This record gives sequence, C-alpha cells and structure tokens, in this order.
Amino acid sequence: MTLPLKQIRQILGRGLVLEDEPLSRHTSFRIGGPCTMACPADGEELAALLALARGTETPFFLLGNGTNLLCADAGWDGLVISTRLLQGVSVDGDRVTAEAGTLLSRTAAAAMEAGLTGLEFAHGIPGSVGGAVAMNAGAYGGEIADAAEETAVVRPDGTTELLRGEAHRFSY
Repeated sequence: MTLPLKQIRQILGRGLVLEDEPLSRHTSFRIGGPCTMACPADGEELAALLALARGTETPFFLLGNGTNLLCADAGWDGLVISTRLLQGVSVDGDRVTAEAGTLLSRTAAAAMEAGLTGLEFAHGIPGSVGGAVAMNAGAYGGEIADAAEETAVVRPDGTTELLRGEAHRFSY
C-alpha cells in the first residue's frame, strides 16, 4: 500500500512525520517494527489526518503512550497517528482539562496540586488521557467514568463532537 505522504506532510504544519520509525521506541514493552508515524500538533491536524486516512482508505492506528501494546516486529503497513505532541493540562476552578497525549499521572498530579479530588486512582496508571478515556481506565476502585464530565472527540472521519455524561457510554 502507498501512503499519501505528500498529503500527510501538507497537513502537519507543526507536527511531525517519521518514516521507518520503529514502534519499539513508542511501546512500554519496547517491541515493534517500522511504521510511518504522523504526530499532529493540535486537534485540527489530528482531524485532518483522520479525514485523509478515511478518504484515501489508508489503514490507521491511533497511538497514545503505547502502554501494554504489542506490535509486530515486522512493522505495520499503515499510518500510525501518535498523540505524543498533544500535551497540556490546565486547572480552572474545580475543572481539569487535559489533551489526549498528556500522561494520566501528570493530569492526576495537576488535580492534586490544585487541591482537587477524584483522580487519585489515576496516579499510577502509565497511559495517556486519550487512551484512558477510550478504554475507561481505572484502578483502586476508581475509573475515568467517575471523573470525566465532557470530552472533545475526533471521530474517524475527522469530524469533532463534544460528549457529556452518559453520551460517553463508558463501560469496563
């Protein structure tokens, strides 16, 4: 399969394209062969990459922190979209906002430093916020479903949607 590299590069203004990038550099088990990896710098670049992948029928995989992810040493002939540049956490009053690539432990620490409760369970979870929301990560009797109020979601077709409460359809 031929990846639309020229189009990917056009989309990524501040983001990165890594060709023949070993997935082993991006997984907690340090395994995985070469891939083409795109690292969007913001939600607009992410949405545009997803729309391009869908429009060109390019298989893609969204990669967060790569925790507990098993990747073939033969690599992958598709587009890996990494959220590693989508970093940031802020606290406004009693609300914590974090981007998809932000470590969950960093987000929990920001809440703690602001005197907020509800994310204590997340401190030891090594994944990213995006992955935690996607899989309803939890530990020690708590889970993301207990803490997430709203989530800005980028759908596989590149459209965005704001989910609130039950619309998350969290399960475990």
